[in-house]
Amino acid sequence: MFMASKYEEIYPLKLNTIYDKICRKKFSKKEVIDMEQQILSTLEFELQLTTCYDIIRHNLGIANLM
Repeated sequence: MFMASKYEEIYPLKLNTIYDKICRKKFSKKEVIDMEQQILSTLEFELQLTTCYDIIRHNLGIANLM
């Protein structure tokens, strides 16, 4: 849930919210982050950042200038 909210939501969940309300303090904050990293590694998921070049290329494609 934490990973999905970071990737998809405009305002992702905060670690404190996950720790206090979802995990109910059964896991430490470090454990939550470590598990997130382990899941991403296991799935071989590569996160990519959007760059200015990507946005310009996308907009030029929409305007049929590319």
